[in-house]
Amino acid sequence: MRAKRKPRSRGFTLVEVVVAMGLTGMLVAGVFAVGQGAVKMSRKVTRAQHTAMQQYAFTELVRKNFEQMPGNAQLVYPEPSDGQSELILSEYPLAFDWPGVPAGYQEVILRTARESRGSLKIVLQYLNDEEAEERSSNPVGTPTSEELGVSLNLMDNVRALQWEFWDTRTEEWETQWEDPSRRPSLVALNLELFDSGERLRSVFWIPTTANPQQFTNNFQQAGGQNGQPGGGGPANPGDPPQSGRGGNNPITTPNPRN
Repeated sequence: MRAKRKPRSRGFTLVEVVVAMGLTGMLVAGVFAVGQGAVKMSRKVTRAQHTAMQQYAFTELVRKNFEQMPGNAQLVYPEPSDGQSELILSEYPLAFDWPGVPAGYQEVILRTARESRGSLKIVLQYLNDEEAEERSSNPVGTPTSEELGVSLNLMDNVRALQWEFWDTRTEEWETQWEDPSRRPSLVALNLELFDSGERLRSVFWIPTTANPQQFTNNFQQAGGQNGQPGGGGPANPGDPPQSGRGGNNPITTPNPRN
């Protein structure tokens, strides 16, 4: 009798193996591309959230300090030079108070400085009396030296930062403010970061406040004319009589917010 042959097990041909490897490679490449796209999207969203948080924190910091300006505080914003600007606050000891930075500086400057890569950075600079006098002795438009006072970097990677000031006399937005004896009623901030690509515009209200020193002088003069030093008469003609204690009536008349 003949022995029965076992049937041979048929294997894969070379073409089938190559096709299977190609399909597997395409599948792996597709999964990798989807995963890489998801990682990029996640990074982009995270970067956008970080940028939005930076913008919000900075604008709230500026808002807080503008709305709490005392009556004798002065604001000056000379014409920017080469895209670099300086917003100077004087007679405002608690302006932009920061942990680790003592209060009581004569001037606080919120300025932009050019970085090596071409972007701008926002810097807070605190000057005492001598340093403020040295700064004011320089020609108008000269950037403040970074060696003066105490500097604190607030934000970098800034594409543009512009200030505008609402002049109640002309009822127009001004791009500079050089009269320290007057105060704008509104200040607009135009901020653009490289990561966002969008320009954020924020408008801040500044309280209309009487200078306490001027108010006291007028009050004493009026009191002396009425024979009552320190109280009893109106500070200005036509004003209602003041309290004899000279401090019960408010001297702040804030404008309503828009």
